[in-house]
Amino acid sequence: MKQSYVEVDLRVLEQNIRNVQQALGSRTAVMFVVKANAYGHGMGPVARQAAAAGVRWFAVAYLQEALELRKILNDIQILILGVVEPDDVPALLENRIIPIVASREQGLKLSARAQALGARLPVHIKVDTGMGRLGLLWDQVQDFLGQLGPNPGLDIQGICTHFAAVKPTHLDSARAQLERFTAAVNVVEHAAKRKLFKHVSSSRAFSYVKAWDFDAVRPGIV
Repeated sequence: MKQSYVEVDLRVLEQNIRNVQQALGSRTAVMFVVKANAYGHGMGPVARQAAAAGVRWFAVAYLQEALELRKILNDIQILILGVVEPDDVPALLENRIIPIVASREQGLKLSARAQALGARLPVHIKVDTGMGRLGLLWDQVQDFLGQLGPNPGLDIQGICTHFAAVKPTHLDSARAQLERFTAAVNVVEHAAKRKLFKHVSSSRAFSYVKAWDFDAVRPGIV
């Protein structure tokens, strides 16, 4: 054999998605992660099948992936889990793509760029509660909001974090992260004077702890 290939039965994929939806119930959405060409399975057919199964939230890693996905599906919500730049703001606004705020510096620059365009950019704040990889440190959220000022170029619609590890027999570290996340949520929701769209669990946490489902879960490998 000169090359390998993957054969995907889209009917099985759809049934898997519906099983996740049934486990979640109607109050929690599936935010379907299709980064890296849907983990090598083909973004186009996979995303279309997920949308046919009722999925309305999708997540990718980069702007280019989001733009490709927008061409495929026009009536979905798209969140970028990676870092976007201020120069990306016009494309984000035009294509109705939501980025995360991953740091104080990035958030201030995105806000300034959107203000210069006379717009407010919808964003989700990514809070680093212990993963140590990407996100605004949970105890610096208050300072960040203060620096944004009273009329920012950001419309903070959601907030999220990522678990470093979820071990069913040892959940202490994950619970500690959740406590930090809750503290950050309280700060942002108080400032925004509204409830935010909250999502924390990826595949592993979703599989074990239902109380952490919130408004959406981000299944990928599951």
